[in-house]
Amino acid sequence: MRKLLVILILFPSCISPYDFRPDDSPGYLVVEGYVSNKAGDSEIRLSRSGLFQVNVYDQVSDAVVVVIENETIEHPWVYHGDGLYKPEQEDFFAKKESTYYLRIIQAGQVYESEPVHLPNSLDIENLSFESVAFNQDGDPVENPRLNLHITTSNDEDASRYYMYTFEETWLNWARYSLDKIVEPIFIYHGYEIKNIEFETTYYDNITYCWPSNKVVGINIQTSEGLSSNQFLNLPIFSFSLESPKLLYTYSVLVNQYAISREVHHFFNMLKEFSENAGYLYDIQPGFIEGNIYNTNNPEEFVIGVFYAANHSSSRKYKFFSDLSREEKYIVLRHKPKCKFIQYTYPNITADSLLPDEDLNNALLYLRDSLIIDQGLYILDNYFLEGLGPVVDLTNGQCISCLGSGTNEKPSWWDVPLPIE
Repeated sequence: MRKLLVILILFPSCISPYDFRPDDSPGYLVVEGYVSNKAGDSEIRLSRSGLFQVNVYDQVSDAVVVVIENETIEHPWVYHGDGLYKPEQEDFFAKKESTYYLRIIQAGQVYESEPVHLPNSLDIENLSFESVAFNQDGDPVENPRLNLHITTSNDEDASRYYMYTFEETWLNWARYSLDKIVEPIFIYHGYEIKNIEFETTYYDNITYCWPSNKVVGINIQTSEGLSSNQFLNLPIFSFSLESPKLLYTYSVLVNQYAISREVHHFFNMLKEFSENAGYLYDIQPGFIEGNIYNTNNPEEFVIGVFYAANHSSSRKYKFFSDLSREEKYIVLRHKPKCKFIQYTYPNITADSLLPDEDLNNALLYLRDSLIIDQGLYILDNYFLEGLGPVVDLTNGQCISCLGSGTNEKPSWWDVPLPIE
């Protein structure tokens, strides 16, 4: 690992002046990438960033990227868009007995990393939730949360350094859904509504959807300094109960990456110096140099790191029924309020081309007061003997879950769906 380099620019009286680059400078190369023991998991992201252009960066799409195994075997990587490169061989994975280094050829320059290898990893033995409450700065009101705790195996031969990422998925239920959307079409004669027709679109499923969220940020842990190489009930993630995530079923996928001490140190420094943890191109107040260098010009700053990560994962569910009475009360505050209005209107007269006054007023009320003012949607339309035409109305999020997440059930979702 090359030495850590931080360029402080806030105190010019204490350091030598920094030479600004001309506007046509290509900027600094930013590299964030790793090889993993899991096929399809390895990736490298490349961009160009300037020291004084926060959040302004250019993705690199024209690089030749190769990962070299044991000094002899070359694994070419291909561009996938948005600065992302992945192995050309889709089933590529890193092996424990091998060493790897990265080579990037871009803009006439050759960049290489120091060699890396896969560390051994602790096994995830248990994940558990614990309710906690704390006060945010200056806020006298407690913020109820759920902490996720991890317990691992005890293995002195495994790495003591870990990075974690989290992928949340939860169930959204449109409780009144009939798996169809009914759109009203008002028919006018001049400025008066003459009649109403309905256009119905049917769906396989708009009742259940699965919103998801990849948690942004750097989460690193170490057992260094502990009596044994093991995490026992260690809190690694937290989220607020003040959300709809736990209304039915919540799931979190924990990705654990065993990394080297040097890589852990790099991300720890990145977390400290970055105002927006996790973004290598948005580092304040200076740049952190990792293990990548320009073979043509070793003095060039290269931002980022290439590493080998031993990846394991585990999933944990949390159900609404598991919550305490007080926790349920908090979560239920975020449950959609589903109004239900059954509205009847007069039928159009058979002997007139124009609607009578009652029909016009009834359809105006349906359009303006219920649909426009109250924001209601038509759940269903039908004819009731003795009443005439009827529409059932409710809130949009109670008819369809579309827009909140995918309506395709994840292949790994193996818990029952709620039924009213």
